[in-house]
Amino acid sequence: MKTRLLLSASFALATIALADPALAACSADGARALPVGKLEQVPAGSAPRFAVDLAAGEGLQIELAPVAAAGSDDGDEHDSKTPATGLSACDATGRIVAPLPSEVFASGGSLARADDGTLTLRLSAPKAGRYVIATDAADVAREILLRPRAVSAQPRPATPLEIGGSDFVKISKGTPRVWSFAGKAGQWVKITATSESDTVLHLAAPVAGGGYEVIADNDDSDGLNPKIQRKLPATGTYYIQLESLSDETNDATVVVQPTQAPPPPPPPAALRAGAPVQGKLASSDDTRLYTLPVVAGRSYRLELNAPYDAVLEVGQPDPLEPEDGKDGAGFAASRTVDDNTSGTEKMNITARTSGQLLVRVRAFSVGDDGGDYTLIVKEAGN
Repeated sequence: MKTRLLLSASFALATIALADPALAACSADGARALPVGKLEQVPAGSAPRFAVDLAAGEGLQIELAPVAAAGSDDGDEHDSKTPATGLSACDATGRIVAPLPSEVFASGGSLARADDGTLTLRLSAPKAGRYVIATDAADVAREILLRPRAVSAQPRPATPLEIGGSDFVKISKGTPRVWSFAGKAGQWVKITATSESDTVLHLAAPVAGGGYEVIADNDDSDGLNPKIQRKLPATGTYYIQLESLSDETNDATVVVQPTQAPPPPPPPAALRAGAPVQGKLASSDDTRLYTLPVVAGRSYRLELNAPYDAVLEVGQPDPLEPEDGKDGAGFAASRTVDDNTSGTEKMNITARTSGQLLVRVRAFSVGDDGGDYTLIVKEAGN
C-alpha cells in the first residue's frame, strides 16, 4: 500500500482555475485589439480586455505576468503587492470558452500559475471569430503576450455521469479524465475508481459566486484504488477528476453511488487506571474508543502494546457530523502518539480538570498477525 500525503496546498491552483465571476460578463465592447506576438503593458489597478481574431481550431497561449519596478530591489515592497489572479477568454457573445469549469483541477486544466504569479491560459478556438481576453485588476504592473500554439487535439470535455452510474475508460499520466454530475446540498455520495494503474481521485464543488474549488482528494483506499465518500455542500454541478501516476495506459472504472451518512460511533468502553484491557482492530480503518475518568492535578501514563504500527490518542467528544465519511466521528484528538512502527506507544498526561477523557486506539496497518492489542492506564507513582 502506498503512503503518500496529498497536501491540500498542492491543489491551491484550483481556486484560480476558473475565471472570477466578475469576468463572466466578458463583452467585446471596448476590448482593444492585441496582435499575436505583441507584448502589451497592463498598468497597476487596471483590468483591460483584449480582442483577437482566430480561425476555427487555432491554438493560442496567453501569458499574463507581473512586472517588477525597474531599478528597485526592495523585496518587501513587492511581496506586499498582489499579482494577477484571474484570466479568461470568451467568444464574441460573452460565453466563457477557457478555462472551463471542468478544468478546475491542478492537473490537466488550461490555466496554470507559476510561482512568480505568471498566469498561462491555453485556448483552442472552437470556431472562427473574435475572442475576448479578460483580466482582473491587480495592484502591480503586468504585461500580456499572446503566442501561437500547435493544437494536436481538442480538449476533452467532462463526461456527464448520473449518481448511480459508472464509466469505463482508458487512462494514463498524460490523459486525466473528468466527469460531471448533478448533486444536492446535504446528499451523501461515494466515488470509487478501480484500475491496475496508481490513480488519484479529486472532487470539485460549486461555491458562492459561480466558481469551483476542490473539496476532496484521495490517493488510495485499498492499495491502488481511491475512494471519496462525501457530503455534498451545495446544490449544483460537481466535477470528478481521475488522474493516473503511470505512463502506461490501463483500463479504469469510475463509479458514483448514493450512500448514507456514517452512523454515530458506538458508545465508548470504560477504562480505569490499573485495569488493562484487551482489544482487537479488524483493519487499518477500524478504531476503538474508551472513556477514562481523570481527577484534576493527577498524572496518568497510558501504554498501548501491539505488534503493529498502532496509534494512541486522547481527546474530547466531537458532536459535529463529519463531511468526509471517515471513521472515528465523534472524537476530536488533542494529543497523539505514534513513535514506534510496532511495540509499545506511551503517553504521559496531567489532568487540568476533573471529568471524562476519551482515549482512542487506531492503526496505520494491523499486519498479517491480526489487530490484537493491550491498553493500560497507570496513575503516576503506581
